[in-house]
Amino acid sequence: MISVDIICGCTTQLRVDSWRASVGIGTTSMEEARILVVDDYAPWRTQVRSLLKARPEWHIVDEAANGQEAVEKAADVQPDIILLDVTIPG
Repeated sequence: MISVDIICGCTTQLRVDSWRASVGIGTTSMEEARILVVDDYAPWRTQVRSLLKARPEWHIVDEAANGQEAVEKAADVQPDIILLDVTIPG
């Protein structure tokens, strides 16, 4: 499990644990995951990107700053995982 506190004017806690097993990441070998990061707060996206780079099997394939952009990019890059701010506008 990875538990990271990210300070960006407010504290956001990112937890990556049981979903890893549910999607087959890290269960028996280093399997790759393609990740789309979606948040309207650019410094948060930057922090998440830098944290996830520490895992060689995780690849940030793109970022989006709003809901419409997230839908378009998800259709284009076909990520395995979308890290999404559930209060994002648009």
